[in-house]
Amino acid sequence: MRIVDSRRIKLFALALFATTSLSACGSEATSSYDDISESEAKSAMTEDFAVPIYPDSTLFESKRSDGGSLTITGSFHSPDACPDISDWYSRRLRMQNWVVTGIEKADSSCEVVANKGKEECKLNATNNGSRSTIIIRYSRPK
Repeated sequence: MRIVDSRRIKLFALALFATTSLSACGSEATSSYDDISESEAKSAMTEDFAVPIYPDSTLFESKRSDGGSLTITGSFHSPDACPDISDWYSRRLRMQNWVVTGIEKADSSCEVVANKGKEECKLNATNNGSRSTIIIRYSRPK
């Protein structure tokens, strides 16, 4: 009987630990879209997403994580080339008082990293033929 009770206690403790660990990690939600327009994307990304959305881009996925910090990732398609995307974000982020700390660009890919206080924006874009894929990761402490 003691062995059974001991196992039950261990299983209960394991379940309690797992539940506590998941709660401490926060929540995460991913949504997929069928390339929705820029105006619809602004609504889908919520006002918490403090990064401008590239003109004429279409949102195909968003991901939100509310762990120790808020992280929102938006994935977009654009008909434009990576150098144009990089140049636009570099200018637009500076206009909105972001400090651009890194820019790497080539014909088929680019990366822009910027900070605004404790907020951070990391943008990666790759060109795969007829369109570019833009992935923007925005994060800030809760």
